[in-house]
Amino acid sequence: MKVPVRKIQIAGGGSFTDTIIWTEGPYVFKTISAVTLGWPTVATTTAHGIPAGVVIPAWIQNARGATSLNTTIDTPVYVERVSDDTLRLVNFNSGGQNAYVANSATLAYLAPKNLTGFTARGPLRKNSVTGAELATPTYTITAAIGKIVMSLTPTQTRALLDDGTSNTSGIAHVELVVGSDVYRPWDYAWACTPEATVEA
Repeated sequence: MKVPVRKIQIAGGGSFTDTIIWTEGPYVFKTISAVTLGWPTVATTTAHGIPAGVVIPAWIQNARGATSLNTTIDTPVYVERVSDDTLRLVNFNSGGQNAYVANSATLAYLAPKNLTGFTARGPLRKNSVTGAELATPTYTITAAIGKIVMSLTPTQTRALLDDGTSNTSGIAHVELVVGSDVYRPWDYAWACTPEATVEA
C-alpha cells in the first residue's frame, strides 16, 4: 500500500508545528438524526464516540433535503466533537440549503488509534532517504486520542535553508514505534521559504 504524503510549507526562521490524528479501521457508522444548517453546521449524531481534542475526516451519504452534506470518497468533511451527541462540521457552511430530512443520512469515520507506548521519529532530509539530516523535529504524542504533533524551533527551520535567497525542499519518513513494531502511516514532503527578516 502506498504511504500517503502530507505536504507542508515551512517559514525559515519561524517556529513550526503540524498536527496529525492517526485513525484506523474498521469504519464507525452513525445515523445523523438532525442538522442545524448554517455556519457552523452542527449534526446531531447520538453517541457518536468521537473524543474531544481531535478534528477527523468523515463521510456522509444519503442526506436528503440538505444534499450538500453528501460527500465522496475523495471529499470528506472534517468534524469535531461538541457533545456526546453532536458534531460540528469544520469550515462547512450549509446555509441556503433545504431543510435536512431527519434520519436520512449516515456518517462514517475511522476512530483515532490509541497510541499508548508509541514513540515517533522522522528527521527532515533533502530529497533522498540517504541525504543528511537537516533537522530532527520533536514529536509529541497524546496517546488516548491518536494525536501526534511535530514541532520545529526557529533554529531548526533556519537550518532547512540552503541560503538566504532560494527555497529548499525535502522529505521526512515518519515512523511510529511500539516495542519491536514500526509503522509508517505517512510521509512529509516539505518546502521551506526564506526568512523575511533575518536576526542580527
